[in-house]
Amino acid sequence: MYAYSSADRARTLVLLHSLRDRSYQHKKQVESRREWFPSVMAPATLMLTALLAASSLVCMAQLVYPGACLPITPVQNFDLKKYAGLWYENRKYFAFFQLAGTCVTATYVGIPGNDSAVEVLNDGYFFGSPKTVIGVAEKVDPSSTEAKLRVSFTSTPFAAAPSERGNYWVLETDYTSYAVVWSCRQDNDDSNRQNLWILTRDRVPTVRTLAKARKAIETRGLDYNSLTVTDQYNCS
Repeated sequence: MYAYSSADRARTLVLLHSLRDRSYQHKKQVESRREWFPSVMAPATLMLTALLAASSLVCMAQLVYPGACLPITPVQNFDLKKYAGLWYENRKYFAFFQLAGTCVTATYVGIPGNDSAVEVLNDGYFFGSPKTVIGVAEKVDPSSTEAKLRVSFTSTPFAAAPSERGNYWVLETDYTSYAVVWSCRQDNDDSNRQNLWILTRDRVPTVRTLAKARKAIETRGLDYNSLTVTDQYNCS
């Protein structure tokens, strides 16, 4: 069982703000050298930058399904404070930009004075290099107790804009071992695009924990078999 203490929160906050400051300073330096413009960026740099943007836990959905988004109900009486803390990405729908991502984690940190939003710190290794994406997750409707969140990332210019319906729905969680997160965007009357994640509190979860997550997915009619496993081994 994962226990996210006040000391953990304090350390995460310090790290989060430090990374945000470094990200801002780096962006200003890069902009001064005009390296943000694709015309002067090497193809490899463009690929890595796009990878970083889309490897975060909320990005443009990659799997296309026929028809409308399923009428799924997210967690009710969702407790954002209990949900905060460190989560490991165990499985997700395949996305081209996540191809080289390993050791992916998401840390959610409460914002003082704001009970309907958390700061987001996504970490991972991409092509062997550590990368961090910083953003904010907020309830679509602050007055609602449903787990419908809208996530946006401020540390990258390539992050997809969240939809009005929210791009991060927590479908099931016990807060201490696993969470199932889903995103669906309607393209037209004929198709929709989905993303799906299994997050766990332990880097290597138990078989029982994964069985609970799988049941939560399959009982809602979602496609479990298209999930790909995130490499969480040999992580520092």
